[in-house]
Amino acid sequence: MKKVDDTPESHSEKFIFPRPGLKLLLAAAMIFSTFAWAQAQDLKTIKLSSPDKDRGFSVMKALSLRSSAREWSEKDLAPKDLSDLLWAANGINRENKKRTAASALNAQDVDIFVFMKNGVYVYDAANHALNPVV
Repeated sequence: MKKVDDTPESHSEKFIFPRPGLKLLLAAAMIFSTFAWAQAQDLKTIKLSSPDKDRGFSVMKALSLRSSAREWSEKDLAPKDLSDLLWAANGINRENKKRTAASALNAQDVDIFVFMKNGVYVYDAANHALNPVV
């Protein structure tokens, strides 16, 4: 962006946008973020069920069955499956509050976002819950 008026007497700075569509894009982003913030106000924290640590296959069996998927189902993930998946991805698995996923210097700098039909949530490992994103 370029300043139009550089004089010290100017009490308000004026800017021109280098591209005409940028102003429209910024306005749309502001409207969308306001709409998203208003929707997040209606969302409540979702307390997840305790993870089932005994279900599933052995590591070797899971690795032997691993494959890539190129098609996705429209079916919703069951709440129990979501709970177990989030815990496995970054849940607390020890009394010293350490996680299932390693992090450098135990920084715990990984956030997991869950996109649902009603909104976006972030996984709270300490409470094993989904908090609405504002």
